[in-house]
Amino acid sequence: MGGILKKEVCPMALRYKNKRKRKGYWKRYDRARIKDFRKIFQFSLQIIKKLGCPFPKKDNRGRKPKFPRAYYAAFCIVMAYFDLSLRDMEGEIPLLTRKTFDHSNVDRWFEKLDEDYITEAVKHLHRKVKKMFRKGEYIVDSTKITTTRYYKMIHKGEETIELICLKLHLLITYFRSVGILSIANLFVSHGDAHDSPIFNEELIEGVELQRNKRLHGDKGYFSRDNIIKCIDKGLSPNFVPKDNINEDYFWNKYLMEYDDEARKQNRGLIEGIFGGTTIETDDKTRFVKDKCRKTHIALMALSHEIKTYFRALEHKSITLIYVILQQPPIFR
Repeated sequence: MGGILKKEVCPMALRYKNKRKRKGYWKRYDRARIKDFRKIFQFSLQIIKKLGCPFPKKDNRGRKPKFPRAYYAAFCIVMAYFDLSLRDMEGEIPLLTRKTFDHSNVDRWFEKLDEDYITEAVKHLHRKVKKMFRKGEYIVDSTKITTTRYYKMIHKGEETIELICLKLHLLITYFRSVGILSIANLFVSHGDAHDSPIFNEELIEGVELQRNKRLHGDKGYFSRDNIIKCIDKGLSPNFVPKDNINEDYFWNKYLMEYDDEARKQNRGLIEGIFGGTTIETDDKTRFVKDKCRKTHIALMALSHEIKTYFRALEHKSITLIYVILQQPPIFR
């Protein structure tokens, strides 16, 4: 039986190759060293140096901190990046700094970290990635993140309990030429929040957008206000139309320009990010305070963007080496 199974399975495996990974993907993945603790810690310090420390010193009163204040923010980034618990992070800090630090103090500094600061860090890295590749298309979507706490609710006249959920809303850019998904903007809301107003009021505001690019989304984003806002921003909205719209000049023009094939080719790619967060964190946050939960979820997005930036750097590096090797010896 073993020989028969081997004879049947192997040809099928060779026939249907994995087409999801581009040529050279694993070479760039290995060179990026996205699982290197010390590299992530040092890079986090670079981001903090660029944006400014989120824990500025107010005065000279009180006991001097054990580490530079930027270290505390870097500890929080590393903890979320590798999905560590507070006690796990306590065990990693001596390996990074050669000093001990209690997990309760990590928690205390985490509470001080701000969600808006993490969002700015994501935008900062996105700008760096965008400079490398430039051309891309936008995709918008959201996913639910569960907590470890329940709340009571009335369902069909009976009291029941449900998990408290939050929502991570993302606006991403897909650079087709290199297959890279980069987060342009993010917002964290409660689980019952509707996608459409958050897109209009939060995701598409306060972000540098490339004009004359398509923006793909599902029916949840289809509304006159969202379409007008996209056009005002220089984008070409490509949201799935709803069935019960009243025909007029505005909608007829939109339906003529709507490209369902382009939406099918691009819309589902954002699930690559959500799939990554599911694998790394199981789409759960351990924190109890609402502020800490939102900060942790924003850090999930930052973790993806850090990995994206490292892979983008390796892609540019490998491409540059290839171009140099193709040149005649006289030009080297």
